Amino acid sequence: MTTLTTPLCRQLGIEVPVVQAPIGSAVTTELVAAVAEAGGLGTLVPSPRPNAPLPRAST
Repeated sequence: MTTLTTPLCRQLGIEVPVVQAPIGSAVTTELVAAVAEAGGLGTLVPSPRPNAPLPRAST
């Protein structure tokens, strides 16, 4: 299978040129993990809700 590798992929250390946008409360840790597991860059932003706990990062 042929893969598309770009300078951005090399700079970020990702396999595919997919960057998931952090869309506020629509983003879940499961979505971020799925994008990362597929080789892209998953991103998560803090919740706009006051005192909302941040999810624990998994490595």
